[in-house]
Amino acid sequence: MSKFNHWLLVPGFILITIIASCGYNLKGRGSSLPEHIKNIYVPGFQNDSIRYGLEAAVTEGVKKKIVNFGYKIVKDRSLADAELIGTVMNYQTIPENLDRAAKVQTLRIVITLKVVFLDLQKKRTLYENLGFNSPPVSFTVSDDPQERTRNEDEKIDESVEALADQLIQEIFTGF
Repeated sequence: MSKFNHWLLVPGFILITIIASCGYNLKGRGSSLPEHIKNIYVPGFQNDSIRYGLEAAVTEGVKKKIVNFGYKIVKDRSLADAELIGTVMNYQTIPENLDRAAKVQTLRIVITLKVVFLDLQKKRTLYENLGFNSPPVSFTVSDDPQERTRNEDEKIDESVEALADQLIQEIFTGF
């Protein structure tokens, strides 16, 4: 009869302990926010970028993601448990691919935000990022200016969607 070495179980217990205490504390709604936060006030984002109207798209995208997490957006700050304040700091298109003649073939959109998420009841900052960048989204550059604008506008919408999703995931779950 062979002897079972109980010391072989130690690494397994250590791994389980680490996983259990790693800080992923998802409550009811898949969120690690304090339980008293249910109503969130999101004033319109400010726009310090060169792209007209981008703040409205970002504000609406962020609100939509907050609602998807099960929280309520309130229009009156006095009814809110938390507030998300944001500014679109920068919008840029960065050349990503060039052809042999050094002509730009694709551009990458980068949107940079300044974001602060406040717990209004406890009067403390829950999240702050002064340089939150959108995930990479690229578009093909066309010789036709109208098509280029259309391509860019479509990809801005995609970029805002990805940015709002990543931002709210980071704020609400800490990932």
